[in-house]
Amino acid sequence: MNGMKIGRGELEKIYNPALNDSGNTADKKQKNDTTVATDKIVLSDKAKEYSPVKNFVDSVVKEVTRQTPSEKLLKLKNEVSSGKYHVSSEDIAESIIGNAKKIQ
Repeated sequence: MNGMKIGRGELEKIYNPALNDSGNTADKKQKNDTTVATDKIVLSDKAKEYSPVKNFVDSVVKEVTRQTPSEKLLKLKNEVSSGKYHVSSEDIAESIIGNAKKIQ
């Protein structure tokens, strides 16, 4: 079985194409001068206002940025650390369904 021996010089040419002088410089310049066309989508402010996603995002941002009283946080922390904090699966499902209805 005959194999091809690849030396250090050939590896450098493979991994560093700048060392390969066999290419035409005009072709290289043409490759460097090419630009890639891109698409752009622009929505008017009015279109953004009608988006159902905007309403959802606004409600989430409002909920997240709302201040929570420190007493409530301390109580919650103590309940979680003592293992007394429990939320029923029914309450979770009801909350999810309620939020989904608000979005529609």
